[in-house]
Amino acid sequence: PEAASVYARAADLSFDEPTMLRLVDALGRSGRAAEAATALGLYLSQNPQSLAGQRLLGHWQVASGAWDAAIETLEGVRRRVGNRDGGVLIDLALAYAGGDDGAIAVRYGRAAYILSPMSAAAADAYGVALSADGDADGARQLLIKATRLAPRDVAIANHLTALR
Repeated sequence: PEAASVYARAADLSFDEPTMLRLVDALGRSGRAAEAATALGLYLSQNPQSLAGQRLLGHWQVASGAWDAAIETLEGVRRRVGNRDGGVLIDLALAYAGGDDGAIAVRYGRAAYILSPMSAAAADAYGVALSADGDADGARQLLIKATRLAPRDVAIANHLTALR
C-alpha cells in the first residue's frame, strides 16, 4: 500500500511506462484492482500504442473471461511483436479456448509450448487448448506436467481438476 501511494505521486510527475507498471503492480498487490484498472486505462488513453500496456490489458481480459476483447487486444499485440512472445501466445491460446475456438487455441498453445516446453504456463495453455479442441488425453498429459512444474498454482490445478 505504501508503494502504491509513492508510485501515484511519481505518476503525477511523469506517467511513463515503468511508472505505470509499478503503480499497477503495487495497486494490484494491495488489493486495489479497480484503481489498478483505472491507472492502466488512463495510461492507455494517453499511450494507445504501448505494447506493455496492451499486453497487460489482454492478460487481464483473459483473466476476467472477456474472450472476444482479449483476442482483439492480443492479436493486435501479436501482429506487432510476431509469434515469438510466449506470454502473448499463452494468453491467445487461453482466449481462443475460452471463446470455443479450440483449433486456433491449439495452434497458439503449441507455439507457446515449443518456445518454452518447461514452462508451466505454456504446458497449461496447451493443455487447455487441447481440451477445448476435444483431445482430453493430450490435455491431461500436459496439465499433469503443468501441475508438476507449478504445484502451488491454483489456476493450473483447477484446469486439471475440471478435465477429470
